[in-house]
Amino acid sequence: MKNFSNIKWFLHICIISVVCVFIGACATGRPSESVQRIDPSFDYNPSETTAGKTNITFAVVGSQFEAPFDSPRVPLFERFSSNMADDFAEIITARGYTLRGPFRTFDEMTFIDKDNSNLILTAKVELKPDLSQTEIVFVKNLLTAGGTWRISGQVIVTGRISLIVSESLTNEKMWTKSVNIRPITAELTPMRYALSNITIEDTLKNDDKFYTSLGLKLDRQYHEIMNRTYGYLDPREMSLISKQAAELKKRKIF
Repeated sequence: MKNFSNIKWFLHICIISVVCVFIGACATGRPSESVQRIDPSFDYNPSETTAGKTNITFAVVGSQFEAPFDSPRVPLFERFSSNMADDFAEIITARGYTLRGPFRTFDEMTFIDKDNSNLILTAKVELKPDLSQTEIVFVKNLLTAGGTWRISGQVIVTGRISLIVSESLTNEKMWTKSVNIRPITAELTPMRYALSNITIEDTLKNDDKFYTSLGLKLDRQYHEIMNRTYGYLDPREMSLISKQAAELKKRKIF
């Protein structure tokens, strides 16, 4: 009888230990199995180069990032936005324009930079994650009075990239084009968190499978957006815009 009691006590301790380890792992938001995280490149190289050289100088200014998130911003989306400035610079060069920059902001440009440029190219990036297709359920802890929050389902990301060409001295908008981001759906790995106010930042930080799926799908559209940008910046149209900008510059008194 004594041996039987010892066995019961040993099994009881084992069960408690396993449950505690499981709860501890869930509270961090990390999945039980390791999945390799793959970072998207968000890198574009123009496949063709415009023959000849234009007499237009473009200043490239870093894209304006707009998102409905509180600080800190989502690093994946931030990189999507920030990489555009470098790739815009490659497109400008491939299209036969002279390049100045890239600059982080318009205010970073000196008067010389502005005066020696004809046009400015920048972009406004809008990314909107929809978490309405997710389910958050409270899971009670059988050993304590507390519990964890389990999230599952899918996240849908939509958005738009607005390309903006402005006159270089006044920064007055001369031309715009918009490229929509087609809805991207990525499945969440069912995970548990200590708090209920789970954000897109939390899921991207802890769910490697979700991060990889969303990032690679967004990367494919990034290349499409850059291809569209290359097509929009036709030297014939930009020559007309540059002439209009020159007239505006003459009328501006500094």
